[in-house]
This record gives sequence, C-alpha cells and structure tokens, in this order.
Amino acid sequence: MKGNNRFKKSFVSKEIFSVRNFTGFAFFMFAVFLPLHTGISNFLLIISLALVLLQILRSKKKVKFAKRWKILLFTLLPFFFLHLIGLSYSEKPIQGLSYIERSLSFLLVPFILLFATKSNIYFFRSVVLRGLIFGSALSLTILLAINLYNYFMVQKSFHIGIDLFDYYHTYLKFTQPLDQHPTYLGIYYLTAIIFINEFLRIKSLKYLILVLFGFGFLFLNSRIISGLLFVWFLFYLVRLINLVYLKKNYSKLILIFVVLIVGSIATVRVMSKSYIGSRIKNIYKFELSSDTKVNFNSHSESNPRMARYISSYKLIKEKPIYGHGTTGEKINLKNQFILDGLTLAAEQNYNSHNQYLGFTIRYGLIGLFVLLFFFCCNFYLAWSSKNRKYLFFIFMIASVCFFENYFDRNFGITFAAVFFTLFSYNVLLKDVD
Repeated sequence: MKGNNRFKKSFVSKEIFSVRNFTGFAFFMFAVFLPLHTGISNFLLIISLALVLLQILRSKKKVKFAKRWKILLFTLLPFFFLHLIGLSYSEKPIQGLSYIERSLSFLLVPFILLFATKSNIYFFRSVVLRGLIFGSALSLTILLAINLYNYFMVQKSFHIGIDLFDYYHTYLKFTQPLDQHPTYLGIYYLTAIIFINEFLRIKSLKYLILVLFGFGFLFLNSRIISGLLFVWFLFYLVRLINLVYLKKNYSKLILIFVVLIVGSIATVRVMSKSYIGSRIKNIYKFELSSDTKVNFNSHSESNPRMARYISSYKLIKEKPIYGHGTTGEKINLKNQFILDGLTLAAEQNYNSHNQYLGFTIRYGLIGLFVLLFFFCCNFYLAWSSKNRKYLFFIFMIASVCFFENYFDRNFGITFAAVFFTLFSYNVLLKDVD
C-alpha cells in the first residue's frame, strides 16, 4: 500500500492542470495505445517527451548532466549510434536512414529523461505501467470479442470445440484486427501481468484480469511467449509450494499437485489436437530443419529458421569484426537467401529473425558486444537491486531476441526505449546526485 500512497501523492499535484499531470496523462495514454495502435502510441510518446522538456525548462531545480551522463550506458542509446556509425560503410546508405528514423526513441527517450527529477521518473514509471495494464486488458477484450463473434457467426448451431483454437482463430488471425504481431503483443501482455500485483489490490478484479490474460495467451499462440509464461508460472508455483510447505499445510500441498497434474494432462490432450499443438511440434519438424524448402502447414509454406540462421552465419564470416553496415542485413541477407535456395525467405524479405545474428551481420562482433553489454548491465542492475520483476523483464526481452529482431521493429523500439529507460533510471537515480 505504501507504493500506492506514493503514487497518489505524486500523481495529484497542487495544481490539477499542471504540466506534470498533463505529462503523466500523456505517458499513460502512450502505454494504453501500445497494444492497440502503434501509430497513435508513437504520436503520444512525442507529446509526452515534449511535455517533459517543457517541465524541465520551467523547473527551478536544474539537474547536472556531469553527474548523470554515465547512466546513459544502461540505456539503448548506444544502439542509435551503432546505426549512425554503420551508415558510413553501408551499401546504399540512403536506405539506412529508415533505421535512424525508427530508432530516434533510443536517442530521445534516455537523453530527455536524463534531466528529469527522481520523483518524476518514479511517477512516469507508475503511469506507464498502469497504462499498459489497462491497455492490455482492453486490447484482449476487443480481440476476444471479435474472435468469438467470428467463430459463432459461421456456425449453424451453437457449440464450442477444438476448432476454436484452429488456424483461423489463433496467432496472426487472432491479432489481425489490431494489426499487431502476436509475439510483440505478447510482450506487452506479459509485462502487464508481471507488474499487476504492484498496482491492483482488489483480488477479485485481479483474478478476473488474469483469467482474461490466460485465454488471451492461448489465442496468441506464440511459442516464445508461451515458454516465457511457463517460466513465470513455474517461478510463482515454486514460491507457492515452498510457502505452503513451510506452513506444513500438507493437505493443501496435495491439492496443488493434484490440480496441477490433472490440469496439465487435460491441457496437453486438448492442445495437441489443435493448431496450437501443431505449431509446437513444428519446432522440431520444421524450424530446426536445414532444408531449403519445407511445407510449414496446410495454409502456408516458408523456409526453416535454422536454414536462415546458416545463411546469416555465412554473412558474418565474411566481415566478422565490423560487419556489413546498417543496411547490410537487409540487402546482403536477401542475396544470400537466393544463393542458398531459400527463395521464399528472399521473396518475403525476411531478416535473420534473431537480434544477436542481425546485429553481428550489421556491426560484426562489435555490434554483438554492444547488445550483450546492454543486457548484462541491466541484468547486473536488476540483480544488485534485488528487483525480480525488472530481472524477468530483461530475461524476457533477451529471450525474444533469439527469435525476433526485436529492436528493429516499431512494436519493440518505443516500448523498449521507454520501459528500459524508466526501469534503469528508477534504480540508478537513487545513487546519483
């Protein structure tokens, strides 16, 4: 409750229509629209940063840059300079300007917030997390309503079967109404449930939202998100079992194991017959294959990730230290796909679908070092401050980077820029000034 009281005191300033409150509202709405509409969310972030600048200029207490500049190393700012430097030795550098434009958040967010006060950083962190929880719940409600409507509209008689979890109602088809990618949307949802205990105290409402998210994750049908959700569930399950064991409540302990076993068996049996199960099986049958062309499912076909990773590795070997430049991945990887017979990947302009490989193709081992340095610094920061939620957040993004170029797409850029900056500054500014 102490945290909520701090938030209330910081949220309601003496002047209701103060710049600070308008800034907080703008950040709140930015987070609300993250899982709803990327364009609107980006526009609201621009407004938020402009209001932060206005607040800084009007503030009588000026922050000293000399004492704070080092904390920029914990942010995504180095990524922006990688893109900028990489242009100098890129093939077709004009095309690389799109990377600079998309990654402006990596520059503006950490630099502008560097001059915000400690109380404002805590305030902004609180409002964006609340906004994300609200926006995620709203996003899921909209998607579930549309999905169920589409499902029941084609039926001659009312029934609910395994076909509810088929190709036409999960994964890309599920998120299509909001033009969002399931994996990136899943990151928003996971972040929301990680921090839900911090802001939502009404148990009945919290459990209702968790049930809503539970159904949402099934329909998202993203394998990496499901894996991360399982890790988070396992963490809390171990904590619960340990707590019950220490209280010597053995009857409750037995009940937990019975529910867990029965629930697991039932879930596996149902999901194995659905499109969800087929996507999990395809990890071994398809994604780990080195064949140049493999049927993915009855609706589409593509080239396996492993085959694309091999093509990426061939490019890395050509220029291992500095890489091919900012545009190197997009241009050279397409040519390499064609040489390796991965025609579908070339036609669809696939990137490496792995941020670590993508950075190494573009910037060589130097780029890979910068990416790993970023994760290691934030991991150390979260570990040293004993912040489990922040720690899992880092683990979550680092894991997704094995399967997506997370920091290259707009879905991930603004989200990562804002949340990583606020999380790191919230810890670091306690020891600065």
